[in-house]
Amino acid sequence: MRLQFWTVLFFCALTMLGCQQHKVDPIPINQFFSTPEKSNFKISPNGRFIAYIGMDNHCKNIYLIDLKHQDSSKQLTYQNDINVKSFAWNNDSKISFLTEQSSQDSLRLYAVDINTEKIWALIKPVRARFRWIHSTVSGGEGFVAGINDRDSSFLIYIVFIWMVDHVN
Repeated sequence: MRLQFWTVLFFCALTMLGCQQHKVDPIPINQFFSTPEKSNFKISPNGRFIAYIGMDNHCKNIYLIDLKHQDSSKQLTYQNDINVKSFAWNNDSKISFLTEQSSQDSLRLYAVDINTEKIWALIKPVRARFRWIHSTVSGGEGFVAGINDRDSSFLIYIVFIWMVDHVN
């Protein structure tokens, strides 16, 4: 009984010593809710490139890191009034991406060739919600997406990334 008393007293004393106030600087709240400078890192299908979304003049754009020649890394998109929301590699040289200003904005879907940096529209702007389903189909010439422009259900589409002069 006496041993139990001293054991409990010993552990209570250790607990109280462990609970002493230590001077710790608080973490500023803005560090929890700030927008990262770089995000959404994705490796190309051949493993040579890493694409990511980065900030440029307060807008999100796609950047490319060449793992073989790191000095030739570059910015692929130059959006200055609208953000790149998401993107996906379609093959070793093409990336499709989605832009928007707000969640109520119309759907704008584009593709970019990483070698020529040419950007083209894949569909005409439409008020709809979008989901990436599979980033590569038909040998890297398209992707599968869910597009919702009516009700709560998504319709499945294969979107081809062929470059055309205009989108009807």
